[in-house]
Amino acid sequence: MAELSKTTLRTLDILEFMVKSKKPLSLDEITRITGKNKTAVFRSLQTLIYKKYIAQDKDTNKYYVTLKLSTLGREIMQSMDLGEIVFPFMKDLVEEINLSVHCSTREGSEVVFIYNVDPPSSDFKISFDLGKRSPIYCTAAGKIFLAYMPFEEREKLLKSINFKKHTHNTITELSKLKKELDIIYKKGYAVDNEEHNQGIMCIGAPIIDYQGNVKIAISIIGLASNVKRKGLNNLGKIIKEKAWEISHKMTTYQ
Repeated sequence: MAELSKTTLRTLDILEFMVKSKKPLSLDEITRITGKNKTAVFRSLQTLIYKKYIAQDKDTNKYYVTLKLSTLGREIMQSMDLGEIVFPFMKDLVEEINLSVHCSTREGSEVVFIYNVDPPSSDFKISFDLGKRSPIYCTAAGKIFLAYMPFEEREKLLKSINFKKHTHNTITELSKLKKELDIIYKKGYAVDNEEHNQGIMCIGAPIIDYQGNVKIAISIIGLASNVKRKGLNNLGKIIKEKAWEISHKMTTYQ
């Protein structure tokens, strides 16, 4: 025990406690329940924020656990069922369209990227760290989650979002966004028309699990010029079909 770092142990204890709590917690709550020194707890929390294991809500100042642990788990567990199912389809899709493809999940009002495959021959690749987060309302995957979310849950979530203009194309008007979500649900795919990053477009579709839930979305991402050249409707059809194939595989796999 003499060789162990007390600071590291305290930080890990706090992280494990927050994971088990399953809810955002204030500094005072963490200090009181863990019985640790408040200044030391604060330093541990700042360390965890710096390493992106937790984050702090700007409105409530409460701390909550991010998906980084889950993301690391996915990277470590190469034999994970979801990865085994999804990666072959992603690689096939990349070879077919020569554009980057990623998969993402949702955490609150943000999209979290969990898998990514880039085309080896492309001059331009969209690469990012797994665990990267983006707003739900201006990304293709995010709009998929919103479109396929139960109505009451969606209404509650939309009311909590502070809409921000990221580009000239970002939809910040709630009524306009809701109309687009209805269209997305009917079409089966969503388009990020340079709404999050200028010059970048995404086309996403839902992956439906064996319980009929949409917890994962698959998206094509590339320079707007390349995406438009290949055709939005064409890519929309392709990504929707690939998402259906993955969904079918997941259903039969279970």
